[in-house]
Amino acid sequence: MKLTKDYYLFFLVVISILFCAFISVVSDVLAVVIVFFKIDRFIFSWYYLLFNAIERAPVPGVILGIGLWLKMKLCERSNRKKLPPSDPE
Repeated sequence: MKLTKDYYLFFLVVISILFCAFISVVSDVLAVVIVFFKIDRFIFSWYYLLFNAIERAPVPGVILGIGLWLKMKLCERSNRKKLPPSDPE
C-alpha cells in the first residue's frame, strides 16, 4: 500500500510526537539519576514521568512533523524545477 500525502503527514506527526515523548522520558530519568547522586535520595514516580511526557510531547511533535513534511515538499518542488522537461517522443 502506497502512502498518500495526507497519511504521510499524519505518520510524520505521530512519529515526531512519540520521539518527543521518548526524549522527555529519557531527560526526566536522567534528571532523577543526577539528583540521586547529588542528594542520595531517589525521587521517582512513573505516574509523574508518563503524565509529564504525554503533556509535553504533542506541541513540539506536531511542529516537528509539519516542519519535516514542509521540508520534504520544498525539496520535491526544487527537484522538479531542476529536472529538464521530458521529451514527449
